[in-house]
Amino acid sequence: MRKEIEMATRAHEQARQLAAQLYTEIVFRDQTTDEDYIFVAVTPELEGCMAQGETLREARENLRQFRVNYIEHLLEHNLPVPSPAWIATSTEATAIEIMLYGPAFSEKAPDQAAYSTEARKVFEAQLRVENDLIEHR
Repeated sequence: MRKEIEMATRAHEQARQLAAQLYTEIVFRDQTTDEDYIFVAVTPELEGCMAQGETLREARENLRQFRVNYIEHLLEHNLPVPSPAWIATSTEATAIEIMLYGPAFSEKAPDQAAYSTEARKVFEAQLRVENDLIEHR
């Protein structure tokens, strides 16, 4: 039992270190089925790694916390942990961040046309990042 606890602790610490790398964070505003607005944060290098929050800060904090759990799961199941995009595509020591601002992301409800345009830009940017990752592997 003690050995299992030590292994889990090591896996969690390793996951924390890996998750602290400079992964891409894409954050956009979305509308729930209740027509409330939330922020959604995504790490495209880790398929399905996303979180949400009522504020931009909360969404990013939730994403960073979930990224640790996501990587820990990969480690526990001996699955490969994808590297951050910047390692594969750049020598700069800064994170790639795609943050959207403007009328569609204000506290007021965005008009649907502006929202659709901004949402499309997010997904196009995410697709470019994912394509870059595939090309550099």
